Amino acid sequence: RSRTYRLNVMRTCAQCHGASGAEQGRPGGNVAALFEDSIHGRALLRSGLTVAPSCVSCHGAHDIAPPNEAASKVNRANVAATCGACHEGIKRQYLGGTHGALVQNGDPRAPVCVDCHSAHHIQRADVEQWQVDVIREGGNCHTDKLRTYRDTFHGKVTELGFARVATCANCHGAHEVLPASNPASPVS
Repeated sequence: RSRTYRLNVMRTCAQCHGASGAEQGRPGGNVAALFEDSIHGRALLRSGLTVAPSCVSCHGAHDIAPPNEAASKVNRANVAATCGACHEGIKRQYLGGTHGALVQNGDPRAPVCVDCHSAHHIQRADVEQWQVDVIREGGNCHTDKLRTYRDTFHGKVTELGFARVATCANCHGAHEVLPASNPASPVS
């Protein structure tokens, strides 16, 4: 029954970061509803998997800091480490790629986990709709590449909503994205 029990934390946070909190102008808007419908939220709240991430997994319990503070667990420079606490293998792949190198070199424009997977509404990556939608995310940075991809057969088919065709990640990788000049790159 404790408000800080793992299965209750989200509801505790939702008191300020849920619909009623958003209506009162509190920070974060209605992120609780987004989280509840995410893969992490469903695992925690619907399946009762206490190993699934809760709000404190990413934001901390007593050391919560806004994203713009360097010490914040959700600061862009720290997102890979925060997500990597559970997704260690993916973190290693990401840090070994171009995007991870940009983050490690302090580039604030470098894409981090939440740019493709979102922060609170994380969905299963093996779902076709997500695979089609994520192309738009990569296209936010690589608009010239998205435009030429859309001219190809693969681009036309994904634009129609079909995922059983080559997408960006199929050729370039999903997390360890490397430049074509790197012999380890799938597009080298």
